[in-house]
Amino acid sequence: MVENAFQLSKLAAVSPPVANSWVSAMESSGYLKRIGRKKLIPLRPNALIEEWRGQYRFGDNRILLYRSVYFVSEADQYFDDLLEKMKSFDKSIPLAISGHQACRLLGIKHSSAKSIHIYFWGNVAAVAGSLSLVPAEEANEADLFLVEPKYPKSVFGGRVVRGGIPTCDLLQCYLDLYNLPDRGREQADFVYETILSKIFEKRQA
Repeated sequence: MVENAFQLSKLAAVSPPVANSWVSAMESSGYLKRIGRKKLIPLRPNALIEEWRGQYRFGDNRILLYRSVYFVSEADQYFDDLLEKMKSFDKSIPLAISGHQACRLLGIKHSSAKSIHIYFWGNVAAVAGSLSLVPAEEANEADLFLVEPKYPKSVFGGRVVRGGIPTCDLLQCYLDLYNLPDRGREQADFVYETILSKIFEKRQA
């Protein structure tokens, strides 16, 4: 969590005036309390999360259906093989795993859903070629979904890279999961109850 608007500007890669303007707007809306220049305290996090959920839809992103060029016999093994490919992926094209598989990588998987959602930015043909993918005709034929984000800075600005594998930050995963049909809301609720709510409680203390 950032302590002040200056730290926020660095993290978000925006100018200090832009960060200050955002902080002021959040303060006016009753979502932040500013103590001098050195501390920001979140207020009403549940209300803020609810507003974000109301404004954001995963389907607003460009979601592309892809399948492996090779026959997939076991979903977990396929995902593990995919991770190995991602480790040597061209770093000039950003990627970030979200949804259920991001939760698996972060050690907070709760549901049995196995859908794969990977954000990308750039040349989708290059991404698909490097991951041995071809377009799928129907959703039930797809082995994974490549997602071009509507808000790339929000997705890639907070991503986490562990062991060469990029994943979305937990809040982005939560918002994405909330809209997924395959037990997404169940997993989203688990993420919020076990982690996000405790982070907000700590910051309010």
